[in-house]
Amino acid sequence: MKRIISKRLAGIGFGLFVALVMAEVMARVLVAQGTLPNRMPADVFAAHAIGWALEPGLHATIITTTGLVDIDVNSEGFRDRNYPLAKSGDHPRLLVLGDSFTVALETPQTETFHVLLEERTRAEVIAMAASGYGTQQEFLAYQYIGRNFEPDMVLLVFYISNDLVGNTRRRELPHYTLNEVGTLSLQGYPYTGSFNLPLVTGQRSTPLMRHSMLAFIAGHVLRSRDLTPPHDENLCDYLIGEHYPDPQPDDWTVTEALLLALRDIVEANGSQFRMVVVPTEFQVEQAYLDEFLSKCEEPDWAPETPFQTRLMAFLLEHDIAALDLLPVLRDRRATGSDALYLGGADIHWTAEGHAVVAEALADWLDLE
Repeated sequence: MKRIISKRLAGIGFGLFVALVMAEVMARVLVAQGTLPNRMPADVFAAHAIGWALEPGLHATIITTTGLVDIDVNSEGFRDRNYPLAKSGDHPRLLVLGDSFTVALETPQTETFHVLLEERTRAEVIAMAASGYGTQQEFLAYQYIGRNFEPDMVLLVFYISNDLVGNTRRRELPHYTLNEVGTLSLQGYPYTGSFNLPLVTGQRSTPLMRHSMLAFIAGHVLRSRDLTPPHDENLCDYLIGEHYPDPQPDDWTVTEALLLALRDIVEANGSQFRMVVVPTEFQVEQAYLDEFLSKCEEPDWAPETPFQTRLMAFLLEHDIAALDLLPVLRDRRATGSDALYLGGADIHWTAEGHAVVAEALADWLDLE
């Protein structure tokens, strides 16, 4: 009887083993076909000397608010193709520094504004961006990586919301401090710790999930709640945090000092420095704002005038060329175009939004 039971258990075990192997093979086939993701969103990031970037050389498929998106990372750790340090021929070279609007994890790579801009002009357009970057990380990206490409022009993509409040936080990472005489001092560089910032929705894969596609799929399903927009009771707080920053005097002071320092170092290296200012979706998409106000209350600190007013005045005073995208995007929406922002919990541009920005930049930058 024991032998019979042992044989049956062995047969069951062998059958389960074969089934798991077949399921693993099938899962890998579906991943290879692009039918299933193979990384959690946070998996594309890695620790870097400047704090964090994307994992160099990574090719991954992630699930986003717009569906499956392929992520291809170059050898420098940014979502773009590889460029040689030396320029090719007489083509001008533009370096784009930005955050999640530039890395655009929810948008196919070929539909991002910097790729479209390269297609519209004679320029080589090199993007260096990561979710969560502020002016100080973008400054570091230029200082330690971007300047080596000797760009003719550097374009800083400045998001009017969290870029104003992100430059006095994260003291455990490389950052700049401002002393009493107004001099910036770099602290904590190079960073030697691990990547631990909750920059994107969703958790990181476990070691088992990284080695087994079957385990990844099971783990992905179990964590699917983390990949959905916040529940109604949390959505108001989430949207307030994204659309209504509350910059303090120190936030403005440090940010303005960083902008001037970045301009100075770019021009000292023989390049032009320009900025493009990105509005929030509530400033452009009236329907999204109306929906928010039907369920939530604006915070007490909601500004009476947009932060663009103060920022653009500062840039004008210091002779920094800047394109404010707020009237550009509003005008396009007024002509009846489709939504330029994704809405809901995703504050970023749609593919149409990227196309409009690429068109505006091509006209304004004059890279021919």
